[in-house]
Amino acid sequence: CTPETRKELLDKLEKWAVDKSPNTSPIFWLSGMAGTGKSTVAYTLCKWLQGHKQFGASFFCSRN
Repeated sequence: CTPETRKELLDKLEKWAVDKSPNTSPIFWLSGMAGTGKSTVAYTLCKWLQGHKQFGASFFCSRN
């Protein structure tokens, strides 16, 4: 993401990514209309995870 954008969502994702409590789901479902930045948010999270030596994955569905 562009610096200083999506901060609230990225903070939420980062907290979720490091939360090891048994009540935390291992899946964070990110959805929305086309063109709203979901892939960019996922990429930004992956770069953050890489910098923190954590593993992550994403899945993309196309309508075509």
